[in-house]
Amino acid sequence: FFSSPLSISSLILTASTRTTQQAQDLFCPDLPTSTCRRVPIMRAFKLGIVTIIRWGITTTAFGWTIHRRPLATIHKQSSILQTHLHSSSLSQEQDQDQVEKQQQQQQQTNTQQDEADFWNDMGFGTAPPPSGNITPTSNNGDTSITSASTTGDEQPSPYNLQNDGLPVSLDERGLPAGGEYYKARVTTPMLGAIFSSAKELRSTLYKTASDSFVEAIGERPVISFTIDGSAADTAGIGLGHVLLKVNDREVGQTDQAVKTVGAAARPMIMEFYVPNKTVKVVKTEGQCMVKYDNHSTEAPASACEWKPKYVVVGDMLGKPHILYMYRSKAEYDIAVRESQTRNRSLSVKVKQFDIRGAKIFHERGTVQYPNKPKWHYFTVVRGTGLPIKISARMPEDLHPVYEGIVGFLDREMRMKKMRMEQSRERMHNMSGMYRETYY
Repeated sequence: FFSSPLSISSLILTASTRTTQQAQDLFCPDLPTSTCRRVPIMRAFKLGIVTIIRWGITTTAFGWTIHRRPLATIHKQSSILQTHLHSSSLSQEQDQDQVEKQQQQQQQTNTQQDEADFWNDMGFGTAPPPSGNITPTSNNGDTSITSASTTGDEQPSPYNLQNDGLPVSLDERGLPAGGEYYKARVTTPMLGAIFSSAKELRSTLYKTASDSFVEAIGERPVISFTIDGSAADTAGIGLGHVLLKVNDREVGQTDQAVKTVGAAARPMIMEFYVPNKTVKVVKTEGQCMVKYDNHSTEAPASACEWKPKYVVVGDMLGKPHILYMYRSKAEYDIAVRESQTRNRSLSVKVKQFDIRGAKIFHERGTVQYPNKPKWHYFTVVRGTGLPIKISARMPEDLHPVYEGIVGFLDREMRMKKMRMEQSRERMHNMSGMYRETYY
């Protein structure tokens, strides 16, 4: 009765075809004949119904088990995937929280640094601690560099020049005493030099000179630029030399010097005055290696990352806060010549960087590359834009550019303090003006 429905059909067929006596003998031998006639069919019907129900339940349970097993597997895999996604989202949220915390700490550090710089400028701060040695290593592990900065116990930087501001004595020609006079002979039509006044060169060539020296020179024309290989260069005319006469004709201003030199007959005899050795002419330009395309303030890990540039600091082109970078000294000479011509754009490529509000990092930093001599470098960190790293193999080569940048930043700081003092004095006067008096 439990194997298949075929057993039920065979039972019903047997009960219906056999005789009553046979059915009685088979199903109910003890019952009367009249009663037993109905028993085979009824019992077969009941047994068939029970068998059908049991068979259906067994088949349904077996089929549910077969179809349930893949669904359970799918649900299990789905739950595993959801768990993995949930853990990934948690890890991403944790990483985001760490990044936000680091940014907040960096902002707090920058704020504290700005406040410290403000109080240092006001004269209430202390000197920052010296930076230690830094030894970065390249990714491949084959190349390493060592970057170092000097501490406060070492000797002062040779870049720091002082201006004593003492008055100077004058010679019989009204110029600072101790200077030399010489004459130069020029035969070419083009001199190859630019004249500027001493006041215009106060922040560049005459940075180390005293105010009394600059006042003694007055408006006399001073050589502020010479082209390499020009007539002025071959004649020995140098930067900072003061022009006095052209063919025995005195010149007192830069415009007059330009006109007189252009109209003078050749050969032309020019008389110059050279300041004494106490006035050191600072040339704020030089051939250096630069790096300005990343956010790091440290020296690059490879010497190949530096780019050779002719760096110029100052107002030769009219912008004292701009750091110019040319590909060579020859292109800088071309730019200067073209800048003297009105309504003419430069034909050479030049990069310009605004250094207003900048700070100097690694003032006496050094970097050592494998199989190369030690390099000297410093970093200019600007308020906006990427840091600028400038280096040279000899400190004497780096000195002019460093002096130009530091000189501008010092003047900018003095002007800020002066404006702050004037503002405080003005506010003090205004408070006294509007002060009420009670009787």
